[in-house]
Amino acid sequence: MMAPADAGSISNGGSEAVTKNALRKQMRERLAMLTAQEIVESGRRVAERLLELALYRAAQQVLIYVSADAEIDTHQLIRHALNEKIGVCVPRFDETKECYHPCAIHDFSRDLRRGAFGILEPHPELDGFVSLSDLDIVIVPGLAFTRQGMRLGRGKGYLDRMLQQDHGRVIALAHECQMISSIPSEPHDQAVDIVITPNETIICQEPC
Repeated sequence: MMAPADAGSISNGGSEAVTKNALRKQMRERLAMLTAQEIVESGRRVAERLLELALYRAAQQVLIYVSADAEIDTHQLIRHALNEKIGVCVPRFDETKECYHPCAIHDFSRDLRRGAFGILEPHPELDGFVSLSDLDIVIVPGLAFTRQGMRLGRGKGYLDRMLQQDHGRVIALAHECQMISSIPSEPHDQAVDIVITPNETIICQEPC
């Protein structure tokens, strides 16, 4: 497994936006270097850690992103949660408002289809929208994270806007190579509370 990236090695190019774009490019390159076996093994170990987390075991309703490409796999996590009768929501993109909303699903294979970005999301006819404040846990992806809970997204700000609402504890799932020393922050950026990697569970923010 690759060592964590050194965020300080990237020149800021004169602006914070350029710095974030440079980080995104570097992280995409690092993720592209992961082998299929590494992706599977990381996903297995991260899932084990999540399922052992008392916060998760006590959850009644959760939001879980649907993984794609080299992201930590969540397909089996979603199926497991449904089998355990945990209320599961996944993000559905509203193209009119350009934002994500939590939408309840009951069957992984039946309720999901490819959405606006080629990512599985609830069918348009499903009307199970759930308030973010009703969710115990929100599980999110990202390109990079810090031990302080800062998250680098893909640059559209969709998840940050969703997380500006009241919500439960936010957990990020990450490969070891996605942990970096720092990420430039802007006022709209939303931090995560916990980052789970194959090797550790990092508590970034204690509950209020």
